[in-house]
Amino acid sequence: MIMRSYEVVETLRKSKKAIFSPSDITKITGQSGSGVYVLINRLHNKGRIFKPLKGVISLSQDPFVISSQL
Repeated sequence: MIMRSYEVVETLRKSKKAIFSPSDITKITGQSGSGVYVLINRLHNKGRIFKPLKGVISLSQDPFVISSQL
């Protein structure tokens, strides 16, 4: 099952975590590695997710929220 981008963002919001890795998103979506990276880049370009560090995806831009979960 392939999730739409808004479904992925809503699923991430419901998980109550502040940061995610590409492998977390792979588990959620069931997509392959390359498909996940395309999805991450598209969501980042639309401003729905943020990439504060390499390999770290966040729904928040707040540095205190991000640093508390690193």
